[in-house]
Parts: sequence; structure tokens; C-alpha cells
Amino acid sequence: AGIGVQGFGAISSKRAAKASARAQQRIFEFNAKVNERNEKAALIQSEFLELVSDLNIAKFRRDFRDDVTRAIGPRYAAAGIRTGTGTPRLVQIENIRRAEEEVQIRKMNAQAQVQQVREFGVSQRLQGQLNRLQGQTAIQTGSIRAQQALFSGITGAARSSFSLLANA
Repeated sequence: AGIGVQGFGAISSKRAAKASARAQQRIFEFNAKVNERNEKAALIQSEFLELVSDLNIAKFRRDFRDDVTRAIGPRYAAAGIRTGTGTPRLVQIENIRRAEEEVQIRKMNAQAQVQQVREFGVSQRLQGQLNRLQGQTAIQTGSIRAQQALFSGITGAARSSFSLLANA
């Protein structure tokens, strides 16, 4: 009877080890799918950030042009100063240079944010791949543990058999 119990225990341990491995693999696969979703969300967010940045820069340029056209030009004209020559022209050039600097700074800041979001997406993809590898490893480890449990049970049953035969 003891030998049968040991054999049944070995088979049960083998099944439990395989079931545990499959459960771990499913958890790792679920995590990998979450990582893939996060990667896609990061890509969408980075594209959105680029779009918003482009729209903000276009609005800045439009507002700058409108401010110059509505505010500065008429003031010079009202004062009897020609805006296309001399100091007013130099002031316009300087204002345009500063506005273009501002645009470049905004572009650089937006690209830094976009890059950061994309890097997050890449890290999520890599984490997903790692999760899948860990899931495969869990299956392999479970298979090894199952074999160990079976061999341990067989060895125990064999020892019990030899012990019974020796005592008989």
C-alpha cells in the first residue's frame, strides 16, 4: 500500500509542478500583453505630442505675425516712420530672430518629450519580450521539477520495494 501511495504522490507532484509552470507562464504572457499595449499607447502619445507641438508652433508664428502687423507697424506709421528702413527694420529683424529662436526652443523641448515617451514605449516592448522569455523559462523549470518529482517518487517506491523484499 505504501508503494502505491508513493507512486500516486509522485504523479500528483508531477502534475502540480506542470500546472504551476503553466500558471506562471500565463501570468508572464498577460504581463507581456500589457507591455505591448503600453508600447502602443506610448507611440500614440508621442505622435499626439508632435502634432500638438506643430500646432502650437504654427499658432505662435501666426500670433507673432499678427502682433507685428497689427501693433508695431501701425505705431511706426502713425509716428511717420517708414518701417522698411533704418532702425525700425533692424528692430523687425531682431524680433523675427528672437521669434525663430523661440520656435527652435519649442521644437527642441517637444522632441525631448516625444523621445522620452518613445523610449518608454521601447522599454515596454523589451519588458514584454522579457516576460515571454520568463514564461518559457517557467515552463522549462516546471517540466524539470515534474521529472524530478516523478523520479523521486519512483526512487522512493523502489527503496520501499527493496526494503520489503529484504525484510521478507
